Amino acid sequence: MQWKDVILKRRYYERAYAYFGPLLRKARALTHEETAHLLEDAEEHGVLSADERYEAAWADVIMRGAWIPDGRQVMVLAEVWSVIDRCDVVRALDRAALLAKLGTPVVPVVAGDSITERAARMARSRNVLQVLDGRRLSHAGEYAT
Repeated sequence: MQWKDVILKRRYYERAYAYFGPLLRKARALTHEETAHLLEDAEEHGVLSADERYEAAWADVIMRGAWIPDGRQVMVLAEVWSVIDRCDVVRALDRAALLAKLGTPVVPVVAGDSITERAARMARSRNVLQVLDGRRLSHAGEYAT
């Protein structure tokens, strides 16, 4: 991982409301401690295995809020990289699916400075929201189903 990626991940986490607030009302990023508590509870109740808990814990940003199109409570899980590739899209989908086991709809997101064409096509076809340079590129109504 390059320093640029480390800085970008931190910026998206610290400014999650600015980046994802347009998608959610009362949007709030979960702290690392809140995420750990949520995932540990899920493991203790048999919702996630230890491996699944560990994998979900690596998500760059997890937020909660009311989905603006319809007001439902959702979570947003974002994978952040300066250059987003297909692996990042897959990772966002996989980690969002794990988090969805907790019972709340989860919107998978890839965020960064740029995205490869193959990754962009995959994200569109799999309903993964794309946020590039802080701007949403995908139609929000397609998500959180």
